[in-house]
Amino acid sequence: MRNTKFIKYNKKIHVLCGLLCLLTVIIDQAVKLAVLNNLTLHTSYKILPFLNFFLTFNSGVSFSMLNSCNSSVLILISCLCLLLLIWGYVKFKDPIEQIFLALLIGGATGNFIDRFTYGAVVDFIDVYMPKNILQNLHRYIKIFSEQTIFCDKHFPTFNIADSFITIGTAGLILYIFFKKDTPK
Repeated sequence: MRNTKFIKYNKKIHVLCGLLCLLTVIIDQAVKLAVLNNLTLHTSYKILPFLNFFLTFNSGVSFSMLNSCNSSVLILISCLCLLLLIWGYVKFKDPIEQIFLALLIGGATGNFIDRFTYGAVVDFIDVYMPKNILQNLHRYIKIFSEQTIFCDKHFPTFNIADSFITIGTAGLILYIFFKKDTPK
């Protein structure tokens, strides 16, 4: 006899994950549309002492790797990655794992839409360590060379979809690593 309580619960998780994935894509694309309509390409807009908005297009993958790769190849790779994530979603039965995978799928879909629409991914979040903080840190901890403390240190520019991908990946890894195995 089938467990109808489990099936109803399972359907609720799938609906929740579907909505989460859709919401992730909508937020990502809406913010990118606002950025494209309001920011000038390669112009820095200071938001906080460690955060700028800086519109750029990343024709490669994470951290601009494979920048010289053909966009058709990257679209194909993106499709394969999305299919792999969807397969993982179906394979994993744990609802927490499925929620993290929904974030990954939503983020990957947002970047796929960019790559398909613009031939590159829209990036605009520029996080950096200001040089005055680096200089103060250098006084106490000699972790930077003398040459590197006289300029800001920027993390690679990213977007909202990348943030969802990072949260989903980190959450999935930590959850799998720390979850208790339950006897079957």
